Amino acid sequence: MGKLLVVAGSKKYTGSPIFNAVSALKSGCDLVTVAAPKRVADICVCAYPDIITAPLKGDFLHPDHVPEILKLAKDNKALVIGGGLGREKETLAAILEIIKKVDLPMVVDADALRALAGRMEVLEGKKVILTPHADEFFAISGERVREEVENRRHLAQRFAAYHHVVIILKGHIDIVAEGDEVYENRSGSVYMTKGGFGDTLTGICGALLFRGTNLFGAACAGAYLNGKAGELAAINKKEGVLASDIFEYLPKAIESVLYPEPAVLGNVVILQKAILADKEGKILTLKRSTKDRARPGRWDFPGGRLEEGEKAPEGVKREIKEETGLPGIQVTVFTAEVEYESAKERTWIYIGYKSRVKDKPKINLSCEHEDYRWVSKEEFLKLESAEFLQRMIKKLP
Repeated sequence: MGKLLVVAGSKKYTGSPIFNAVSALKSGCDLVTVAAPKRVADICVCAYPDIITAPLKGDFLHPDHVPEILKLAKDNKALVIGGGLGREKETLAAILEIIKKVDLPMVVDADALRALAGRMEVLEGKKVILTPHADEFFAISGERVREEVENRRHLAQRFAAYHHVVIILKGHIDIVAEGDEVYENRSGSVYMTKGGFGDTLTGICGALLFRGTNLFGAACAGAYLNGKAGELAAINKKEGVLASDIFEYLPKAIESVLYPEPAVLGNVVILQKAILADKEGKILTLKRSTKDRARPGRWDFPGGRLEEGEKAPEGVKREIKEETGLPGIQVTVFTAEVEYESAKERTWIYIGYKSRVKDKPKINLSCEHEDYRWVSKEEFLKLESAEFLQRMIKKLP
């Protein structure tokens, strides 16, 4: 069961933890616990009983709260920290202590970024996504961000590489960077300038981290989904759109990735793979032909690119039949991942499906493959295969 811990909110700022928590829940997180001052915790649970709360004494985060938060962290898989915490001296000290002592993938936002100003060494060895807007970026880097995309790319990439972190530099075009990898996210709306949209982004990224998505993939997917949900909300709300409107549209944004409309658009490629298991749990893997131009001789799963005019489930069923001869296989989505190929400025969306088959049916290979095996998850991980397939099978329930 996926659990996410959110440390956010203060007497003055009560909305941030709600935006964090609900957007995480809407993105597939099983349980979200908000650790916040009692007034904030009470507002959270009254607004959404789906949220679990850990009320803290006082009006803002204090070093005295750190032991309790560290105890909570042991029962969670990822951490979101920063939204609405405030900038009291005691709060900033508590933030640094939490980041230093918590050993979880984390998303650091808002006031937690301010706490890191001049103290970036605290992040050494951490698995972290930073989500600053231009002013917060100045606070942690000392560099002013200009509007030009090239300037934003350069600054974000250099900062991420130097500090060994993943960064989402928020703006009209979000820049996601990790080392040499840079992704420009262009989903979103001109109406998404109101408070709270950064908090929803942070919550989405937190949900993706608890699901085991790698840092860069979680940041890319989080930025895209937050922007897409905002786009959908703004179609109806226009200038009246609020960050809380995203809650309704997040599932629709996710659906647009998992079950996209026909055709692959522009530089976005949707690649679908199906993991077929028999009653013993053995998985069908196909060996690509040595004459194949893409990954010759490597082990694979049935599937391929979504073709023009297809919807996602129909596309993977077609591929299964073409590559194995098995008709009418019913599939269920169990994972999705976004990866950016900077060399070709191409975004890949990998969708993983699962299905059970009776016994070990007869397999009729297409010309794309030359062999097949039924293997365990552990055996597949020892075969030569694409990295995204290795990540995919590790997420198989």
